[in-house]
Amino acid sequence: MSEPLYSKEDGKLQASELWWSDHYEELLARGYRLRERYCKTTMDSWLVRNEIDDDEALRRGLMDYPDVDRAAYVGMDAKQTTEGDRLVWIKRCRLQKPIHTIAELKLEYVRELLITSLIPHEENSFNHCMPLMDVFLAGEKPLEELSPNYPCFTYACLVYPWGLLVDRHPFRIAAEVMPFVQQLLEGLVFLHGINIAHRDIHPENVLMTPSGIFPNGIDPVRNLKLRNYLADGSPSYDRIDVPAKYWYIDLGLSTHFSDDDHTVVWEAGVLTLPEAYNGIVDPPLEMKPTRTPYDAFAGDVYQLGTTFKIFFGDSIPSLRPLFSAMTQCDPSKRPTAEQCLAKFHASTDRLSRWQLLLPVRNTLYVLRQPAMMAAIGWKMRLQFTVVHYVDWFRMFRKALRQGIPIREA
Repeated sequence: MSEPLYSKEDGKLQASELWWSDHYEELLARGYRLRERYCKTTMDSWLVRNEIDDDEALRRGLMDYPDVDRAAYVGMDAKQTTEGDRLVWIKRCRLQKPIHTIAELKLEYVRELLITSLIPHEENSFNHCMPLMDVFLAGEKPLEELSPNYPCFTYACLVYPWGLLVDRHPFRIAAEVMPFVQQLLEGLVFLHGINIAHRDIHPENVLMTPSGIFPNGIDPVRNLKLRNYLADGSPSYDRIDVPAKYWYIDLGLSTHFSDDDHTVVWEAGVLTLPEAYNGIVDPPLEMKPTRTPYDAFAGDVYQLGTTFKIFFGDSIPSLRPLFSAMTQCDPSKRPTAEQCLAKFHASTDRLSRWQLLLPVRNTLYVLRQPAMMAAIGWKMRLQFTVVHYVDWFRMFRKALRQGIPIREA
């Protein structure tokens, strides 16, 4: 008799998930319902009282733990019950010092909150920063366990619209990539125009709005778990059918400058900068960054260019010169954000239809994870490649039927 694929052992909460389980009822009272995996009553019905069998637990998502344990330390998806179960993302930010009421919350206690407050609210087509919807306080323990007369809050919870990681809906043809590159360049021009450097641009800090692409909704665990991404059969449109909206997220390392001096020293970041590591492009993990000041705006350009190259490599001939210029090792040789946008338009506004129909490199995130690639084996890798090119050919034929227009200024 074969062993079941999943069992109660798969249901145990990871360390990063425990806080969300402890605060399930508190968040629900605020109008944010987490997935059933974080409802203790439901989980006990399965794990303790055996009222739910393993097959039902799997269907209801009770085994949907993140592939990466640390993921839930940052935030969690939820449904906003006061807004028709709209999908949102709750980001948990530790306060610099504990406070007792929301009135005591100062912007400088949460860097991301401070930076967000400096972004103008006026409508601006270049603004591609994910909008903040709500802010509330929470403690290490649930509210009912805190002192009723003098509660101690250690976290600010920032609520944003839920967004899909862009590589969870893969790009197939070059025509899909052009709006993505344009919007992110516009967003960088906007940020630098208000004297803000992002300082942590990388593939997982760029999201897309899924509502138009996925008209019937989408599994939010698609962002966290490969199994859910591969099994999610949510009906979807192609980006050539429905324009996608892209956003920058995570301003937790961002800096606002009061003048034209944009120099900083390296703090942290997923994508390292050569200027912070003695000119080394891919420093070894054990190497410590220098304390040499560098231009944060030039650093943003490098990280965005590196993000583009991670996704698409050299698969789009018209964009190769731009990506190469953005990732020059010498920061003084990199174009500014405005110059990047101008170069983009100069290179792509009159592309031929055939250039727009070229296949792009498969952006599926698992293909960029060496550990996952080793685990899934060559047959699965081959399957991913076949699916990519079969889907590209489908979109190629569709684009020819629909008459994808030449990009004209």
